[in-house]
Amino acid sequence: ADNAIYPGLFLMYLLPSDGDGEDARLLQRAVSIVALNAALVYLNYRGLGAVEKFASAAAVFVVAPFVIMCAAGLPRVEVGRLLVPASRMACPDTAACPPDAGSYVEDVDWAALLNNLFWNLSAFDTASSFAGDVADPGRTWPRAMCLAVTLTSLVYL
Repeated sequence: ADNAIYPGLFLMYLLPSDGDGEDARLLQRAVSIVALNAALVYLNYRGLGAVEKFASAAAVFVVAPFVIMCAAGLPRVEVGRLLVPASRMACPDTAACPPDAGSYVEDVDWAALLNNLFWNLSAFDTASSFAGDVADPGRTWPRAMCLAVTLTSLVYL
């Protein structure tokens, strides 16, 4: 069900609505959704090789901004702050801290965090459906899953 939503969400970014000419934008959006879906159906019709090339290019396109922003921010990382406990980060000068200052751990919206973690870490179990398509699934699949879980977890650090 999610895959059917993605073209519409993508087009919401490309075709913003400001209220004026809503009928024309609605028609433009409908035509764009049909064209995008037709392109994806054609890509699927072309076969696994074409889908693989498109998926690889799309993955690079999606991950590139993240890699660029991480590389740009790397010089600004203060390594010493990584070892500071969260309770000290909220109020570094404990003598001047009010008693109700709290800490970052107390201010975490745990429901939103856990929901986000669940959303991003779900569906790893469905990858086993494709294990039969891999040349050496006994070796490749566990390595790929460990790499995927590690990379996903590192994003949250």
